[in-house]
Amino acid sequence: MDDEEYNRIALTGLLEALEFTVQSSADGRQALELAGRTKFDFIFLDFAMPGLSGVDGSGTRNPRLFGGSAQAAILATTAFNTSEMRAQCLAAA
Repeated sequence: MDDEEYNRIALTGLLEALEFTVQSSADGRQALELAGRTKFDFIFLDFAMPGLSGVDGSGTRNPRLFGGSAQAAILATTAFNTSEMRAQCLAAA
């Protein structure tokens, strides 16, 4: 989900307040492992997450990578707001 603990806590709290069940990870490879074992509807990946960034994950629809979560919506998140990052995220969709 995010390599920064504070961001994981904040996003987890927000989603749980909306009654979502949340599992989090600190790097992209761990997120892939979770996605392979569990069916998720949504996967949030930080834009610059180590191991598998949000942009890389958003552009990936390989069922072998995401296992039971191959049909999940993958959302790239970031604390940065630049037109370059926005373009990269939109291009990966």
